[in-house]
Amino acid sequence: MNEYRSAISNEIVESVLERCRPYLASLSLPMERNGNSGGDDKECEKILAGLAEKTAPKLISLDLTSFFLSQASAVALSNLKKLEVLKIVVTRCPEDDLIKLLESLTNLKTFHYKGFPYKFLEHINWQKIEELNIELGDYPSNFDFLTSAPKPALKSLTLLARPGDESFEEEEDDEEEEIPLPLRQLFAPNLKMLRLDCKCQDLPALAQLGHLEKLHLNEVFVDPAVAENTLSSLSSQDCPNRKKIRVLELGNNDGLSENALKMIAGFPNLDTLSLDYVVSTSSDVIATIVPKCPKLAYLSLAFCKNLDDTSFGPLQHSSALEFLDISGCKEITDSVSNNNIVRDVFLPICIWPKFIPFKIP
Repeated sequence: MNEYRSAISNEIVESVLERCRPYLASLSLPMERNGNSGGDDKECEKILAGLAEKTAPKLISLDLTSFFLSQASAVALSNLKKLEVLKIVVTRCPEDDLIKLLESLTNLKTFHYKGFPYKFLEHINWQKIEELNIELGDYPSNFDFLTSAPKPALKSLTLLARPGDESFEEEEDDEEEEIPLPLRQLFAPNLKMLRLDCKCQDLPALAQLGHLEKLHLNEVFVDPAVAENTLSSLSSQDCPNRKKIRVLELGNNDGLSENALKMIAGFPNLDTLSLDYVVSTSSDVIATIVPKCPKLAYLSLAFCKNLDDTSFGPLQHSSALEFLDISGCKEITDSVSNNNIVRDVFLPICIWPKFIPFKIP
């Protein structure tokens, strides 16, 4: 039904929901946009209104990411108080209605949000939320919605800023210069996964996250001093998560120096590392990291322009490495794939598919 959703009438959907309502636990409403302003959104308003009027007693998960949440839909959703998982996209819904929505849904454990308003996020029930995925259509003016209250249940946090993303379908404003934001405190003691794609001035709070296992910091560092301070605090001997971090992604960071990159060697249990488009990645950096990270199985160095054929000697000593991406590294020649160090690797001229497995002899 999902593939042909745009051709199915609201009456058919209501008929199906009526039969399944007593057993329905999870519902996704993927819809193709038909080009008319709000056509599909109006239809969804009717479906949500029906769910609010005759609540599905077991419904705890709702995915509405294929259309824009309207004011009427937000009001209807406020009545589905048992929801534990909610995924929405918002462009023009009044923020007051979004506040009321979050204040009503006190059982939310997973919340995926894509949109422009963000201050209403302060009203999440932080005592329950475990997974929070935020994709903003513009740069936030502050991080108050993240730092205003303790988040004891939060285990996974994603914050992306996507200015100019056409999928938001919002009127374009004059483009403003992005100003790195301070993120000095994040009271989430049980956080295991953090993904930031938003330039930050300060990140000392990361070293206090004692259960952190996966760290994705793409396009975050502008100031080399901030990058060095962050990686230094995370890799220090007394950092509680130094031995727990398994995944580290640092793509597109102009503020990463060679010295900062060498600090990655301080994560002994690292199994996944991505340094795509980081120009400071050098042979010396690889030689420092690889011997100190014996569990490293995945290494992505795409478009690291300073790498050449001599950069891969340290890989001879890695028995764990299974995946390597060197696409876009123009100084690497075809001879790399024919020597006794690396076989079947990604050559500079090959970009897709992205990952090619190889084994070191």
